[in-house]
Amino acid sequence: MAADTISSEVRDGINFIALPSSLAPPLAPTIENSIKNWLELPVDLHVLDFSAVINLDPALYHVFTNFKNALKTTRSTRPRCMFVRELYLKSDPVEY
Repeated sequence: MAADTISSEVRDGINFIALPSSLAPPLAPTIENSIKNWLELPVDLHVLDFSAVINLDPALYHVFTNFKNALKTTRSTRPRCMFVRELYLKSDPVEY
């Protein structure tokens, strides 16, 4: 993954989202556009992998909390969202 890109891969009903090493305000529109796409995915769980993140600007916190809130309001059988520092095995998730 390039240092400034976000990757997303769906496997077994889970959307694995790998975040770049630096999350700065200029990346907000890209993240928000990606979120619109993620909300349309037919998945049971979204996993945001922050393991590569070195710099997270506090101005971007709202983007991720808005995503989690959107999941609560957009689906009656809402998928769960996990914010993880490392990717865990499917059988051993840590949910926040």
